[in-house]
Amino acid sequence: MRFVLTILLFLKGWLFAVQTDYDVTVVGTSPISMLEAIYHISKNERVLILEADAKCGGAWKSIDICGIANADLGCHLIGTDPKLKEFFKNYFGCKFVCLEHPDQDAVDSHSHCTNGYYFSNGCYELVSRLQAVVESRPNAVLLHRKLESIFIDSAREMIELSLGDSRTTTTKLILTPSSQFRVENPSFTNQDPRGHLYPHLYLLVEEETSSRFTYLNGIISGMSRAMNLTPFLKFPRDNLQLIVIQTHGKNELNNPQKFFDALIDQGYFSPYARIVESATYFYQQSYMNTTAISHIGGPLVEILDTSSFSGMIKYLDKWKSVMEPLEQ
Repeated sequence: MRFVLTILLFLKGWLFAVQTDYDVTVVGTSPISMLEAIYHISKNERVLILEADAKCGGAWKSIDICGIANADLGCHLIGTDPKLKEFFKNYFGCKFVCLEHPDQDAVDSHSHCTNGYYFSNGCYELVSRLQAVVESRPNAVLLHRKLESIFIDSAREMIELSLGDSRTTTTKLILTPSSQFRVENPSFTNQDPRGHLYPHLYLLVEEETSSRFTYLNGIISGMSRAMNLTPFLKFPRDNLQLIVIQTHGKNELNNPQKFFDALIDQGYFSPYARIVESATYFYQQSYMNTTAISHIGGPLVEILDTSSFSGMIKYLDKWKSVMEPLEQ
């Protein structure tokens, strides 16, 4: 009887097995998503990475603003865990500084880095290195295309993906809570994603003294946090600094001088500093009901935890089990 069941299971797998276009599809290019893609690429699987934006990185991408190239989108912290620092150093060649002393190489002891380590060239250093690895591998395809919808075909153990004017198939779909698309299965009820808008104010400042801070929590009403991006960027002349301020709402963007005066009053700029140019940037982040998608997708769907940068520590051992460190 056991022999007969084994034969039947084999025949079922043979009859219904479908060759998909990709073994794994990763939706989005935030750092954790990119690293998960690299993990599967390193296992010699055929991997498709979909990014709706023109640039990779998600909330960690770099933007060109106020005439300055590759500025961080918003204010970021990566934490003090030396395991993360060593991982990016050994596997991707990233260099680090302490946020308190960005003009010096990061020391081994995290006690000197109260606000944590940071990539020496900001988010651009991180995302560009991850993207370079993906684009160098023949079994990976990175498309700047939006995933419009999916159809989960559990019987054939595959997922169909609609990219608007074309469709493709994958054996596994890896998502984040901020992925956005429709589910075509009749049994699934699509709902509008919950969204949150993050307004940012950028100030290009003329200042003769060197930068006096790198990261601040809110110091005035309407300010969530602020970051001086100057140490991580290249400027056309030495007396310029670029500040990004995350505000509580869009209305707060109407008075950039209010925030700048507060920075001067608290000694972060000299009284002679002035705003050369200001600009705004909005980052929209939406959230799907990924629990429901995972429920109908079962093992065909995986949800990554991208709630915090430091949260990727839970994935390190898995990633390192197949990735090759750089030669020292």
